Amino acid sequence: MNYILLDDTGDLGIEVKGYRFSDLFENLGNSIFDLIVENKNVYISFVERNFLNEDTLEDLIIKFSNSLILSFECKKIVGKILKVNFSVEDNKYKINYKIFGERFDPSKHLVRNVLKSATYHNLEFKDQKKYKKIRLYFDL
Repeated sequence: MNYILLDDTGDLGIEVKGYRFSDLFENLGNSIFDLIVENKNVYISFVERNFLNEDTLEDLIIKFSNSLILSFECKKIVGKILKVNFSVEDNKYKINYKIFGERFDPSKHLVRNVLKSATYHNLEFKDQKKYKKIRLYFDL
């Protein structure tokens, strides 16, 4: 996976990198699904599409992360691959994304972590020359 775990007391933190914004959000989404469910037994049987937009990049990161957590918790979707198109239009940060995956099956899928939500606490975004980086923490 394209993330590293960050030390924290009580929360779960990750650092994710990507060369472009689309890559960054794809890596973030794939990391979230990997944190929730061991994805080696996840097969692609359907595609779910979604669109999000926000005024700030930080708000979009949180909203996107929480929408993936809700997809698992409410719709029982486990993702294998996530594809994201990122754009900035009319001073809004926008993403269209597709989750390729299947429905959660407790006899087949191992739950690794129960994530409640992504938080603004210690949220960090850096746009560096070689890559973009997010540090994000989740309530457990």
